[in-house]
Amino acid sequence: MTETTVFRGMTRDELDRQYDQRTLVPQMALLFDDWLQRSTAFATRHGMPHRISYGPDRSQGVDLFAVPDARGLHVHYHGGAWKALESRHAWWLAEPWLKAGYCFAAVDFRLVPVVRLAEQVRDARLALSGVHELMEPGLRLVVSGHSSGAHLAAMAVLAPEAGQPAPQCDHLILASGIYDLKPVRLSGRNDYLRLDHADALSLSPELRLDSASGCPVTLIWSRNELAEFQRQSRSMADTLHRAGMPVDGLTSSAANHFKTWDLITPDIPTPWNRQYPRP
Repeated sequence: MTETTVFRGMTRDELDRQYDQRTLVPQMALLFDDWLQRSTAFATRHGMPHRISYGPDRSQGVDLFAVPDARGLHVHYHGGAWKALESRHAWWLAEPWLKAGYCFAAVDFRLVPVVRLAEQVRDARLALSGVHELMEPGLRLVVSGHSSGAHLAAMAVLAPEAGQPAPQCDHLILASGIYDLKPVRLSGRNDYLRLDHADALSLSPELRLDSASGCPVTLIWSRNELAEFQRQSRSMADTLHRAGMPVDGLTSSAANHFKTWDLITPDIPTPWNRQYPRP
């Protein structure tokens, strides 16, 4: 008996494996511990960040590392499948940005399933709006995210709340993200995301570009990560390109999905497979 396919010729089990990072990286907990150790070491050298609240919940905050005479601000959204990790897992990423003259803000937000994904997206937008209001005029704004954090960053920058203008972002960097939730809703991840069809449409940044600004976007993914994550990034890059937005699609040789995060730096490597020329 032939198994029923649910998405692009895949059965439910096959689709589940395509959205489960453990199929390629079984020791994820060791990576997360390493990020915390690197963050702690960085904060010991640089000093603890200043915590800025954007809501009443303790998770609704931003950790800000400041530098004098800053030329810009980098706002970063961590990954964790929308249900795990914290802003402190991302502190170590600040170091090259601070050296380049940027302040660095690591965003915390309420996690699924304590809140629905729509509320988490609202947190992502509120955090960006709140930090942006603190910026001095003329500073360059860079926003980034990794994995599920790339989804949040894309929603915050490219798909603002109805009736609200898109934030004035100078560069959006999205690493190994998910931009179309329709297949995610059909996978085992929906056991905790609890998305219905309308949610999958309204919370997919690839389907919400009608209000997007012309912010340049760089999408990064690895040829060594799950095929479905690679497809998501290629599809998002293609959609942005068709929409006339300035976009770079960069394929790296990072060891896995979690190592593309290391590449979110002020000088994104260029000798990769670039899909679209910079304007």
